[in-house]
Amino acid sequence: MIRKVLIVVITVLALALATGAYEQWIVMRHADRGRLAGLVVTAPPPGFTKKASASNEVTAASSPFSAFKTAAKNAPGSTGAWTSSWTSPSSSSESATVLVSLLPSAAIAAQVEAQAETQFLGTGAFAAQSYTRSASAPVPGVPGAKGAVFRPKAGAASPPVTTAVYRYGRAQVLVIVGKTGTPTQAESATAALATSEFAHLRGALSSFSFLVTTVPLVATLVFWAVVVGGLGLALGIPMGSRRARRRRDQARSRLAARQHQVRGSKIARRQAVRRR
Repeated sequence: MIRKVLIVVITVLALALATGAYEQWIVMRHADRGRLAGLVVTAPPPGFTKKASASNEVTAASSPFSAFKTAAKNAPGSTGAWTSSWTSPSSSSESATVLVSLLPSAAIAAQVEAQAETQFLGTGAFAAQSYTRSASAPVPGVPGAKGAVFRPKAGAASPPVTTAVYRYGRAQVLVIVGKTGTPTQAESATAALATSEFAHLRGALSSFSFLVTTVPLVATLVFWAVVVGGLGLALGIPMGSRRARRRRDQARSRLAARQHQVRGSKIARRQAVRRR
């Protein structure tokens, strides 16, 4: 019984050590910055082309937020940003853009959110493009979201622009939509894109990781074949040796018993002869 328990314990320990070695030596993991694209919606708001005109990572140098630049310097493995843009099939001046910035913590994301509000909701947000802030814009369905409407100068051919800013967990979202027509139409498109991105983040952010895990099939099969074979030899050789010794001992016992029987029969025959 003790021997069986010992065998079980040795087997469990060996498999545990082998699993650790497998994770360390065979399983391959590497960071893939392209996974940031999974944090951004792929469907545009109504009125824009289905395929994004641009979709790419935003480097720290290109980010408009100083808090993001600092986070990228201090914690590059947990900081990143991705942007996607769509254009209108009817007007090259219309566009819809969403920028998602991933930060190491919700606290840092709140810092980026504050900077986004100042830079993209404030009165001077698009002054360099000859826009003036005309009103706040509601973003229904997104808790804590804030929006603003910007009008071009009188007589300008540029469309109204609506922006939205909000944070979800450690992700900060900026939405910018320029759409020809009334500001209400731009507001609707902005709210639709912001709401869609919010719903997407609720499902994608919790499981997000830069790490990609690859399990090579051949190396896995060879590794576990060696482990199983080595374990079989480690346990089988002592057990085989014990069986061999037990068989030899049994053979010696049978031989001794036969010899004892032979000697006993000889003695019995001699005694029988003497009696005669």
